[in-house]
Amino acid sequence: MIIEFLKRNAIVLALTFVLFAGTNAFWYWQFHKNKVRYVRTGVILEQYKGMVEANKQFETDWKRALANADTLKARYESVKDNPKNFKSEKEYDYQLAQHEAELAQYRQNADAQLQQRKQELTSEVVGNINTFIKDYSADQRYPIVLGATNDGNILYGEDEEDITDDLLKELNLQYENNSTKK
Repeated sequence: MIIEFLKRNAIVLALTFVLFAGTNAFWYWQFHKNKVRYVRTGVILEQYKGMVEANKQFETDWKRALANADTLKARYESVKDNPKNFKSEKEYDYQLAQHEAELAQYRQNADAQLQQRKQELTSEVVGNINTFIKDYSADQRYPIVLGATNDGNILYGEDEEDITDDLLKELNLQYENNSTKK
């Protein structure tokens, strides 16, 4: 009886076995295939809303420093252009030197502070991006995610291995959600 059943359904059983084996092979390959991905870091740094906001903050700080320097420069120019407002040439030279030194000192301090501020903002954003990429990669089961720069550290990568757009979308979504909570 079993032999008769096998003879009548041999083709169906063979196709079922092939389908089962093929499905298992496919899922094995999917699970074990190379899952190295890459991210175009320039795109992330340019389009991530957190970096855009940090750049706006820096631009505001820079404009404020520039306005302060312009005020000091205007004071210096006022002294320079009006020597007759002083009782003596010695007083004029002293005031001119004072204003010139004040302007130079301000510019030097402002440059240092702006560099430090830019580094702080960038470090914070890059830290947030790196943490997100680590979590995202773990969730997606990517054992390795490489960062592609314009310097050519990745010479070629297939488009389907590029997760930049998906990652950027999720990163910006997280940023927006965190921004609305504040």
